[in-house]
Amino acid sequence: MTDGLGGANPPFVGNFKSNNGNGRFLDSTDQLPACANFLDPTSKLPIGCYGLGLGNASVGTELTARQPYTLQWNVSVQHEFMKDTRLEVGYVASRTKNAQSKYDANAINPADRLAFAQSNQSLNSLKPFNAINSGNIAVYGYHGSASYDSLQAAFNTRFRHDLTFAAVYTYSKTISDVALRSNNGNGNLLLDPFNLGAMRGLATIDRPQIFGANLIYNTPALQDMNRIVRHSLGDWQLSTIVNVSSGTPYTPVINGFSAAGSDVKDLSGIGLGNGAYRPDIVAGQSCRNASFKNFQWINPNRYTLNGFKLGTIGTTSAGDCFGPGVARADFSVAKNFSITERIKMQFRMDFFNLFNHPQYNNPNNGNTNGYANIGFSAVNTAGSPAFLTANGTPTTSLANAVSIANSSPNAVVGQVNADNQRDRQIQYSLRFTF
Repeated sequence: MTDGLGGANPPFVGNFKSNNGNGRFLDSTDQLPACANFLDPTSKLPIGCYGLGLGNASVGTELTARQPYTLQWNVSVQHEFMKDTRLEVGYVASRTKNAQSKYDANAINPADRLAFAQSNQSLNSLKPFNAINSGNIAVYGYHGSASYDSLQAAFNTRFRHDLTFAAVYTYSKTISDVALRSNNGNGNLLLDPFNLGAMRGLATIDRPQIFGANLIYNTPALQDMNRIVRHSLGDWQLSTIVNVSSGTPYTPVINGFSAAGSDVKDLSGIGLGNGAYRPDIVAGQSCRNASFKNFQWINPNRYTLNGFKLGTIGTTSAGDCFGPGVARADFSVAKNFSITERIKMQFRMDFFNLFNHPQYNNPNNGNTNGYANIGFSAVNTAGSPAFLTANGTPTTSLANAVSIANSSPNAVVGQVNADNQRDRQIQYSLRFTF
């Protein structure tokens, strides 16, 4: 994994300018005029190959090189009920410390977040390192942690020599304060460097329940039957694999707040802008959209900005709800033929996702942090102001607001699409062995 430090900070970010194709001597064996010999067409001043500034610091890493580590332990018990029939039950757990993380060193101090939200991200003087960069400064560190606890069970049996069956089941919980889906560090964003636990919740890789089973059945060889019946009906192998599991968690975030006359960019005032902070949760509202109309998985009425306090993150927890689960059955049938004493042939048919059960991606699938965007809007007119002042007076001005008075979530949010790699597929094959 690389953090991209080289070439991102001064003095390595001065932009090279090639004027009329000149000045890049390594690209050609011909001697080219120096860049300083060119004049700006407007100012008539010499133009150099490099910009006047050397750029702003935008990325860094902590000097303490703490190494990530994981502690794992398990205990299990196995019992054989009868010959070739066993059940094993165990507890499996792990703890991860010092996982790689990333935070914004230029985040707004908690005491200044209300003022920054009211300024709509324009009061950059509140940023600690505004003198060298008014934007974000990503710093890579090792502040992530995670825990995994599970109950695991496995059962397998063999009935004579014709039928074998095995099943496994896992009930678990994975909690973390980083996403655990790092993409060059980008996925392990710490939302608030002043509160490292702000992202603590169900991890993006958590699947509470996983069940799998497989069965293999060899039909009788029918050795006492005539040749035609024996070769057509005898000695087939039937097998199936069934997988059923819960979906993975997603975290709802405020994708935007459209209030007439107020282009709100950062309600929480930390400095990351829309798309990172969570709304408030509505008690009694389910996660799922009951109708599933337009493939909408999320129930938008579960989330609100009514009463949301500017400069805060929101009451919804990280990993608030689960996306679509997995339910899939594969099946295969195979028949072996003896063409000669040395040459064998196998005919096989494989059915993947036999019942063509739709498998859906998570809402906003591909988002490294597991975020699902929820948009909000407000009328924000004199008759229906969007905000409240400190003394509870309705106002249409963000500059005087401390909370949101009224808003509505967008009607269509959290749509899912089908995973095209999991539709039903049928495969035929012939294999010769000699």
